[in-house]
Amino acid sequence: MTELDEGRNRMAQAGKRRAEADAKIIGEKIEHRLGVVQVDICGSLRAIELDHRLLPELAEERVAELVTAAVHRAERKAGELREIVLGADPMREEDEC
Repeated sequence: MTELDEGRNRMAQAGKRRAEADAKIIGEKIEHRLGVVQVDICGSLRAIELDHRLLPELAEERVAELVTAAVHRAERKAGELREIVLGADPMREEDEC
């Protein structure tokens, strides 16, 4: 195998790892069983799913606090997962997301 072939192989493997990482969605439960937030591997918010039956029981400010806390936990997990999945890739740029 030539150096060029090895380079192409490494690039293909890096592309495969990136595609797998891009497909990962991290879900985090919102306290009080209010629902779930979802972020992608970059920590970008994808969805907030709330159980609307429980919303009238809590003040709006409390719901906002709980959702925000869940989003922050999910973002932190996304960062950890991104490092595990992509951290070994020497071709990756720091601000790729």
